[in-house]
Amino acid sequence: NREIMSNVGAMSIIILLARSPNSETSSYAVKVIANLAQHEDARLDLLDNNVIMALVALTESPDLSKELVKLIAYSFSNLSVVEKFAGKLVTENVVAALLRLQNFMGDGSVASLLANTIRSMVGCVDTLEMCVEDGAIELLGLLTKVVDSKW
Repeated sequence: NREIMSNVGAMSIIILLARSPNSETSSYAVKVIANLAQHEDARLDLLDNNVIMALVALTESPDLSKELVKLIAYSFSNLSVVEKFAGKLVTENVVAALLRLQNFMGDGSVASLLANTIRSMVGCVDTLEMCVEDGAIELLGLLTKVVDSKW
């Protein structure tokens, strides 16, 4: 199914739908993105279709739901597992996006996903300095405290 989606250009449509002002449409599209981001072979298609920019833009919404935040965090976490993608996350302002999501850190699962993403981005040597300048280390410290308090 992922190959069919890629061949017909469905990936770009899903990412466009993620930017929809309709919260229900956006939520369903991000759910598809989160599921696709689990699969290594779909990650490149997602990145080629500017999924990071779409997800970052969603974090700027004043009325994010807890479910949408979890899906965005899950997507970022899965996209960050490949080192070359982690660097792309840094250059496309994901640290700033994660900082905007810190209000949802009380939920241990969101904090864990955000911490995984930050760890991956900090581990990318090429963009480490930029990542640190953007506030990743401070955010990782906050996230670690939240995750530790849930244990």
